[in-house]
Amino acid sequence: MRETWVVVADAGRARIFGLDRDTGTLAEREDFAHHEARLSERRLVSDRQGQLTNSTGRHHAVGGEVSPRDEEDRHFAADIAGRLNHARAAGSLERIMLVAPPRFLGLLREKLDDGTRKRVDVELALDLTALPAEEIRERITGRA
Repeated sequence: MRETWVVVADAGRARIFGLDRDTGTLAEREDFAHHEARLSERRLVSDRQGQLTNSTGRHHAVGGEVSPRDEEDRHFAADIAGRLNHARAAGSLERIMLVAPPRFLGLLREKLDDGTRKRVDVELALDLTALPAEEIRERITGRA
């Protein structure tokens, strides 16, 4: 059955709801927790990046500009996007509403494949992950 999915996510949790467009009812389908989002930056790093000293005596990290926290957020966004990409390819969903804080919304958008991105018809830059389904429904009513 093809339906509208409402994805409410942040760096630590993602909830996927099915939206009944006739009644406006949200039914929670899946709930993903990203436990690494709760870890300190220090605990995310198993081996500290090396440092180099440039000609002015300043130290800088060897490697990329992406922090371990950012890398974990990107992995979680890729996991969620992978779930959506798979559902779209299987014909399980017709439309997608993405609800996430601005930074994480951008990460999700970046990880969706082209076919799935075309199914996104609403994006809301809000953090609603901790709210019960009824409150989420009230906040998104009229936008779906």
